[in-house]
Amino acid sequence: MDQTPVFLSMQPKRTLNLRGETTVNGRNTSNSTNRVTASLAVSASGLKLKPMLMAKALQQSCTLMHSLPISAHLQRQNCRHRASLRAIPPGCTGLVQPIDVGVGKPFKDRVRQKWIEWMMQQDAEAPVTTNASRADCAAWVAERWRNLPQSILKNSWRKSGFSWFPADVDDSEDADAEIADVDFADAEVADVAVADAAE
Repeated sequence: MDQTPVFLSMQPKRTLNLRGETTVNGRNTSNSTNRVTASLAVSASGLKLKPMLMAKALQQSCTLMHSLPISAHLQRQNCRHRASLRAIPPGCTGLVQPIDVGVGKPFKDRVRQKWIEWMMQQDAEAPVTTNASRADCAAWVAERWRNLPQSILKNSWRKSGFSWFPADVDDSEDADAEIADVDFADAEVADVAVADAAE
């Protein structure tokens, strides 16, 4: 599981124009810093859990935090499900966490493609357009997460070094993994669903 930002405005960093032109026009949105955070989770078997989106809200909700990173309750629960926990050293998640290693970029590229399609449908005469709504962004994230090929997920686990998939198996023909009907709010249910899928 990992979080990644999804911007509501994803302008390209380059433009294309004829050589010798003095002005290069580019379309822009009203605020290019609005974003949501997508929490993505995938098991080693390729089971994708529903993505959870977080955005700024008017009121801060209370959250109970524990000082220990892994409580005894979670350790017992993981032992029951025959899951082993491995702590990732600070600053190394980009090297060993499967979402960082091989899922984040393909996913964000696919979401950005949906944003480009949306932007092409906007008023071509307006120099500044409005941002995509959070509902638009949620629909793009859900669709692109659902259609992300399982081969990308398995290869990210292989590259991270935590995979139980044989290296010589070709997954290019695999069907897309189904998204489990599990919410992140109830971690115990999510653990059970992942353990059941692995068996």
